[in-house]
Amino acid sequence: QGEIIEIEGSKLTNITEKGMADVRKAALANVPLKDMIIYPAAEGKTKGVVYVFTDVDCGYCRKIHQEVPVMNNMGIEVRYLAFPRAGYPSPTSQKM
Repeated sequence: QGEIIEIEGSKLTNITEKGMADVRKAALANVPLKDMIIYPAAEGKTKGVVYVFTDVDCGYCRKIHQEVPVMNNMGIEVRYLAFPRAGYPSPTSQKM
């Protein structure tokens, strides 16, 4: 499998990626809210939603978690979804 790239002058556009955007959006819309950990935006300020695929054993995941209050105050709701990098089953997936 490859990707379809459109070339216009010096501009490259990944057509495959653009096509997958709707597929990904629909897939996220089908994940029940009960399967997420949600940090809502500050009261009455929701401007957008960010989905974070997280792993409890990931240092970078912990680092972004420290920024959640800042994002919430900016009007961004943060929704966490479990994504153990080692896959299922793994010790990390058992923690999650």
